[in-house]
Amino acid sequence: MAIDPRTAKELRILSNKFEKVLDGFDTKNRRKVLRKGAAILRKAARQKVETANEDVFRYATAKVVKGIRAPKGKGNVIAVYKPGNLKKAIATMTFRRDKNGVYVGARRGRSQAIIQGTKAANADGYYAHFLEFGTINSAPHPFMRPALSATKGAIAAKITEESRKIAAKIKNETGL
Repeated sequence: MAIDPRTAKELRILSNKFEKVLDGFDTKNRRKVLRKGAAILRKAARQKVETANEDVFRYATAKVVKGIRAPKGKGNVIAVYKPGNLKKAIATMTFRRDKNGVYVGARRGRSQAIIQGTKAANADGYYAHFLEFGTINSAPHPFMRPALSATKGAIAAKITEESRKIAAKIKNETGL
């Protein structure tokens, strides 16, 4: 699924502005600043996501013959998602290989265990993109893009504010 060109352009512009603001910070301080801005987006996305009214099932459908799969609802249930699961799965994430990035999105569970707990650690948002962009059978219900559009000014302000705080702290520590 692709992001619409207007949103992609806005993301590039915002990303370039943040790069200029954070230039010269080490990885630890960059992530610290970006996490403050990401918290605003995470909160907005959690508010905008729709909550299901009933349990949602995830199936593993065996292939009957070559490319033909079992009919809908006839596969093995491999996960049961309780209402509100996606809200809990939206998180701020960092990755070892990307030293400077902080991401906001739905966490994907490590296993295909049945998700019935209410802890955020159990939340598995593998289906977030189906909700955001829609499928052949359902219309899109975007939550990340509207959350970003609504909060980009607040995010930029927070990142700028936190950058100034860290720059002042570094200045005091080093005497520059």
